Amino acid sequence: MTKEELLRRVNEIATSMGLPPVSKRGLSDWIDEGLIRGARPIGRRRGLNPRWEYDEDDVDRGRVLLGSRMLGARRVAELRLYLWARGYEVSAKKVKLALTSEFRRQMKSQRRKAVFQYDHRQSPNLSDRELAIYSKRLGPLDPRLAALGLDLSPKSMLDMASRLTWGLDEHEHIAAGVQQLFPPGLLGAPDETERSGEELSGLLAEVDLEEARVRNFEFMAQLVTVPLCLAIWGVPFESEFSQAFDLAAKSMLRPEWLVRNLASFAISAYRLRMRINKEA
Repeated sequence: MTKEELLRRVNEIATSMGLPPVSKRGLSDWIDEGLIRGARPIGRRRGLNPRWEYDEDDVDRGRVLLGSRMLGARRVAELRLYLWARGYEVSAKKVKLALTSEFRRQMKSQRRKAVFQYDHRQSPNLSDRELAIYSKRLGPLDPRLAALGLDLSPKSMLDMASRLTWGLDEHEHIAAGVQQLFPPGLLGAPDETERSGEELSGLLAEVDLEEARVRNFEFMAQLVTVPLCLAIWGVPFESEFSQAFDLAAKSMLRPEWLVRNLASFAISAYRLRMRINKEA
């Protein structure tokens, strides 16, 4: 199909999603950034110029990019990560640059909104007044997570936030599965936390990124299949608990969650790889 036909197909999808149409310039930008592949030569024969055409893969990529827009993605880096997380081929170098830049952007934005000072390593016991002050700075639990029925105490939330910010005490250990989703020091500032998430994100290799993509897919699959498993045990899909898991799965594709999850899994994969290499 020609570029004009591709634009028409993409805008048919945009209309069905209730989104504004993609402009010619917008489609060209997607192509220039490699989000949609460039036209390929068809019918190459001696003495004749080939036809340069697009195919169904380009339409599919356009559909995914529009879906990411519905979830709030706007910057090219966000679109690239969303496309890659959905299994499409994207340059590892561009994926790393996109993940690093978006993760650092999130961390800086978060620190501007609130300064987190609680350190569980130095202040294990809190008075009720101190607990209330620190908990208020954390902000409310995401409604989608609250809908899952998570009954997290203020102290447990503070301790988790502290581990994510400052890391672990030298004698402290947490389960490997928890570390994959919540790597200690992930959210810490580079000038305050040793080997923070921002620092390690610049050291990721392609193998770490691929491991992160696989783990993220498995994590999403688990969220999606929970309602199916519950249905087997007699819990209807219409139940609040099943709907909450469905909402959580969809939320994980929003840019703020997708970036943080990919960064968490990639950094966990990097740390595991370094530990194995050190022990070998």
